Amino acid sequence: MIARAKKKRHNTFGFGNEPLTDEQWRLVWENRGLGYSMLARWQWPPDIDRDELFHDCALPGLVRAARSWRRDGGAKFSTYACWAIRSSIVCARSRAAQKWLRSNVEELSEDFAAGRDCGAAAELAELSAFLAPRERQLVELLAQGHQLGHAADVLGVSRQTINRMKAAALAKMRKRGKTK
Repeated sequence: MIARAKKKRHNTFGFGNEPLTDEQWRLVWENRGLGYSMLARWQWPPDIDRDELFHDCALPGLVRAARSWRRDGGAKFSTYACWAIRSSIVCARSRAAQKWLRSNVEELSEDFAAGRDCGAAAELAELSAFLAPRERQLVELLAQGHQLGHAADVLGVSRQTINRMKAAALAKMRKRGKTK
């Protein structure tokens, strides 16, 4: 296992152009358990492989932390890396959620536009029924991949108001999902 690790140590992992130094590689290798333990704190679909999750979510943060951590900075590497790993996990979850939402909204819209009477069209009609028009517009903007700042500009409100609207819409959707 060590021989394989030393062979891979010059890999950039696709995160940056520079290969990892020996010390950076050692930090990543010795703290990979931290990445797995941080992944375990989140809920994941049961069909996702843990090693895939580690590579896609935790490893980028661990590599980023290894590249920027300094021994004389006053913090242990594991403490420093926790924030980078958490940030990486949050970003990966956000990208996955946006991708899922974007694909499902497109599918719902196509079904609705085609007049297909299937569960997807019914879901879209149901969504429109219990969300306020501005909340519906916000969800559509976010599903198209727009950032909150852009949605705030389009709707003519502040980012703080957009965050409140998003929270209210999500709460309504969660509540609606539990009562069904």
